[in-house]
Amino acid sequence: MRLSILVACALLTCGALSARTFQPTHRFILGINGGISTTSIPKFSKYTGTNSTWAPYVSIKADYTLSDHFEIGIDAGGTRWKTYDRSWHIIGPENQSYGDQKVTYNFADAAIHIAPRFNVLFPLYSQYRYFNKATIYAGGTFGAVFTINDGGIIYKTTNGTQYTSQVNMAAGTGFIAGVQVGYTHYFSDLFGVNAEFAPKYANVKTVDPRYGGGNEHYMMFYFPFTVGLRFRL
Repeated sequence: MRLSILVACALLTCGALSARTFQPTHRFILGINGGISTTSIPKFSKYTGTNSTWAPYVSIKADYTLSDHFEIGIDAGGTRWKTYDRSWHIIGPENQSYGDQKVTYNFADAAIHIAPRFNVLFPLYSQYRYFNKATIYAGGTFGAVFTINDGGIIYKTTNGTQYTSQVNMAAGTGFIAGVQVGYTHYFSDLFGVNAEFAPKYANVKTVDPRYGGGNEHYMMFYFPFTVGLRFRL
């Protein structure tokens, strides 16, 4: 009698642990991130600048977990691409020098991408594997990019001499390819925080007849670093 009671208790305990260990997996993960990004100096464009700038960066993500170690998803995000040059030397109408002025090259008021992505996952589980409490991941991204800009030129005047202060490139389309590495920590089975570094290569074509079409194609790298929230569904 005592033996049968002990066996029954053992089976119930194992069943309870098993039920808690193998809970249904939350396969859909939604995320929102924000942070900063900077660029390399663009290539191929007639005007490129000599210094890069920092800009805000935001993105939203939707991922689907295929297994404990692999997920696929889509990422949409946006930032601004600007460089500048401090060595634009201003000469007056009578050849007088007014020194060097800063000139900005605005490649995109908004550079918006939509891109499928994949990640290889390295999960860290809670005790008894109740849920995945943290994930380290690395993966790749490839997709489309669209730049928004008005193609105009902004002028300033110094000592009665007008000079170009900002060159806005024309709007364009192209593609991006990149990698990402990140870390997500979950406070519960459903909610977590994330940090991600996701450098990307962008190749963009525009229709810009100025300067003999010298700005109709350019490429650059940009380097977003963001933090955000994750929600498992």
